[in-house]
Amino acid sequence: MVICSQLGLLIGKNLLIQWRSKLWTLFEVIFPLLILVPVILLVNNNATEEKHPETTYTSFDVSGNSYDLDRTISQFTKPINAEWFSSKYLAYCPRNDTTNELMRELESRYEGRSEVKILVRPFNTEVEMETALTADLATSGATNWTYIGGVVFETVNNDKKQLAYKIRLPKRRQDPDWHTDGQWPVDPANGPRSERLALPREPKYWNSAFLTVQRALDTVFIERAARSLNRRGIDDITVGLQRLPYPSYVTSTLAGFLSVLPTLLAVVFWLPVVHTARTVAAEKEARLKEYMSVMGLRSMVYYLSHFVTAYAKVGLVAGVAGILLIPVLVHTSASLLLISLLLYAVGAVMFAMLVSSIFHSGGGAIRGAVILWLISFVLLIINQKNLPGFTGMVFYSFNINSAFYFTLRVFTIYENQSEGVGWFKLFNSPSPDNGYSLGLGLIMMIVDALWMWLLTLYLDLVYPADEAPSQPPWFFLLKENHCLWWPTA
Repeated sequence: MVICSQLGLLIGKNLLIQWRSKLWTLFEVIFPLLILVPVILLVNNNATEEKHPETTYTSFDVSGNSYDLDRTISQFTKPINAEWFSSKYLAYCPRNDTTNELMRELESRYEGRSEVKILVRPFNTEVEMETALTADLATSGATNWTYIGGVVFETVNNDKKQLAYKIRLPKRRQDPDWHTDGQWPVDPANGPRSERLALPREPKYWNSAFLTVQRALDTVFIERAARSLNRRGIDDITVGLQRLPYPSYVTSTLAGFLSVLPTLLAVVFWLPVVHTARTVAAEKEARLKEYMSVMGLRSMVYYLSHFVTAYAKVGLVAGVAGILLIPVLVHTSASLLLISLLLYAVGAVMFAMLVSSIFHSGGGAIRGAVILWLISFVLLIINQKNLPGFTGMVFYSFNINSAFYFTLRVFTIYENQSEGVGWFKLFNSPSPDNGYSLGLGLIMMIVDALWMWLLTLYLDLVYPADEAPSQPPWFFLLKENHCLWWPTA
């Protein structure tokens, strides 16, 4: 009863202060709504869902010889020799009689049609070869490189007809990742990449010579094995490649808006976060909290009262945004989206509480909130530009803005699939290789709110404002401080 009485009095005090500073209160609520409401209404009035038919592709030949160097597989892709301009080297290791013969035969396959050829250069060890490839990558420009890559032979056994090798290709800073460590994309694309091309433009499967070198190596080895057995080889067999058909898909206006909503909310919540942190820190700077603590006020009650007051404003903005989006939620559960928005609002207010426990003056809290929220926002942008794997997503989710982005990303993917996400799909992942589900995103936002709340109370005890008595950093291990949830200052 005492705690409820204290909480009620403090909330009343905070509401009275809000009433006396009507301009700030309106600015914290009206400013976000003036940005969000018109945008959401625009999405509502122009909501569309366009269905795209299945996409199929033509096949193309891979011969593993000089024909590949001037082959044009589509009107939008240059042939290899037009991009190289001159002959390039293919490194290989280790150097021995077997690999030398194999690679000389490979080299001969690229002679005769043009001045652009694939030449081979041996190295004794893999380390020696990697050193040469790395040096060439560091010193070469866009067109004057020497090596197209290297081949590391692991097993070459003519008697047992066994061949195992690795192809090493250079990766420049501007080149996209090949993502060879997973079978499925971490961030499934909505629609096919390079839709009109027989082969995606990125990664450079064709222009890096990866496909033709692989075909040439396999053909040379099989031809040698066939000759030793007096059997027919495969050189005269046509090998064609064809992209898998891409199934029909949907592009949704709502999905596009949900993908940018985390960025938009991070911007509009900036002002309430900064003002809340400044309000709490200014009270501590005026020693108001210290005086109330002497009279028996508990630290948790003090911060909880400010949380309730701030959440009334931030939660109102998040709730209005969620309610306005309900009319366009055809496939997705409206309750789940609303809960996600309200949990994000909880995390934003807890962020402000944490900042107020770090900085003990109003001016310091303003500067600290601006800088720390900006850092959190930058991490969000980094995650949008370069989505990490599952472990990285869980790690970044300890940042409330990133956790909210990963959560809405699940909504976006399911919305694009015309399935939507509901309570029965709460822990279903949209990607087979990435287990980050909507349920995990909601849990991480709750975890964020809890760790920021606990750290706020902890810092208030070990790093209090002014001359307030402090506890040692390990106070929670002492018997007399058996409970952290109900500390008195």
